[in-house]
Amino acid sequence: MPELSIEGLDDSTLRTIAFQAEVQNRSVNEVVIGLIRLGLLHDVEGRVAVADRIRSRSKPSSEDSTDIIRRMRDAV
Repeated sequence: MPELSIEGLDDSTLRTIAFQAEVQNRSVNEVVIGLIRLGLLHDVEGRVAVADRIRSRSKPSSEDSTDIIRRMRDAV
């Protein structure tokens, strides 16, 4: 698994993370992982960028959805 090093956090942020870890009886590492996951869930721009990248790599469909539905219906 990759290692992550974060530089440049101010003392106040570090103290807050350490305090959260203490009161939740968790490690600082566990608290930071939770915060990163929460941030990723709420990062709408990042999620849209990932979806756009996936769409750009997909073949565009030249078929009309109505034609696809008719073929699927007729196959049954």
